[in-house]
Amino acid sequence: MGYRLKITIKNSHPPIWRRILIPDHITFFDLDDIIEAAFGWEHEHLFAFHFKDSHTKFVGTPIPEDSDTAHACIDPWIKEGISFTYTYDFGDNWIHTVKVEKIIPYDERYPQVLK
Repeated sequence: MGYRLKITIKNSHPPIWRRILIPDHITFFDLDDIIEAAFGWEHEHLFAFHFKDSHTKFVGTPIPEDSDTAHACIDPWIKEGISFTYTYDFGDNWIHTVKVEKIIPYDERYPQVLK
């Protein structure tokens, strides 16, 4: 199984976005790595995933051992059609909207940038 995500930097004009395909059974730390690679971020800052409806937040550091995101699997939180936010660099506060567009069959264990 895999997840097709559209990730958009909030308040970017013109919109800056990526559409990616990720495998299931990865951690929030893995998802941070994937998003950072897709946008060219440098893995040097704190990050967070925030699920508005449940008030749940996963906060991470560039070092996985220091982070609850290193062990938390994304699967229980990812549902088709939902959106959540990803914040990179709490100083510059780069906020991204992550939309789960579709859950699809996907046997690969690596992510892909689709657009």
